[in-house]
Amino acid sequence: FLDSKLSGIPKRTLFIGLEEFWAERVSRNVDQSSTLNDEEKDLFNTNYRYQQLDFPNHICSEDHWTLIKELIIESEAEVVVIDSITRLNTKKLEDSSNAEYITRNLRSITYETGVTLICIHHTHKMKDSNLTMDSIKGSSTFAQEIDFAIGIARSSKGHRYFKDVVSRYASVDDQLSNEFEIDSEKLSGFF
Repeated sequence: FLDSKLSGIPKRTLFIGLEEFWAERVSRNVDQSSTLNDEEKDLFNTNYRYQQLDFPNHICSEDHWTLIKELIIESEAEVVVIDSITRLNTKKLEDSSNAEYITRNLRSITYETGVTLICIHHTHKMKDSNLTMDSIKGSSTFAQEIDFAIGIARSSKGHRYFKDVVSRYASVDDQLSNEFEIDSEKLSGFF
C-alpha cells in the first residue's frame, strides 16, 4: 500500500461505490490491474468484489440498509469499503441524529456480518488547513462512534498526504503526515 509492505493475508474485499458512475470505476480498475503480475492478478480477481449495476446510489430507506447487509453476506467479503458516507443519508450530516443513525446502522452491519468496514467521508475544500476531526461533517457524532479516522488531503503545493486524525484505541499525533504520489496505474490499496 503506497509502496509499504502490508502484513497479513489477502482478504476478500467488497467495494460499494455509491458516488462514482460504474463505467469510470471499471475503467480505472482495468488500468490499475494492468500493472499487476500474474500472481497479483489472481489475488485481485479472487478478492475484489463490487455491487451490481442496479444497486441504489443513495441509501435512503431501511430496505436499502438491508440491501447493503445482504450484498456483504452474498459477497463473502471480510473487508468492505463504502464510498461514501454522504450517500448513506438524504439529510444534513451536521445534524447529530442523522450522523448517529448512519453510525448505528454501520456498527450493526459490522457486528452482524463480522466484516472490517472502511467508509470514505469527504470534507469541504480545506486549502492549507490542518485536517482534523473538526473539519469532518458530523464530526462530534462520528468522533464518538468510529474506531479510527485516517485523513487524505492535498496541500496548497499539490502534494497528497495521509495522516491519522483520531483513534479510539491509541493516541494520535495529528501533526504527523505522510506525503505520497499516485497515478492512474498505481493501486491505492484496500485489498
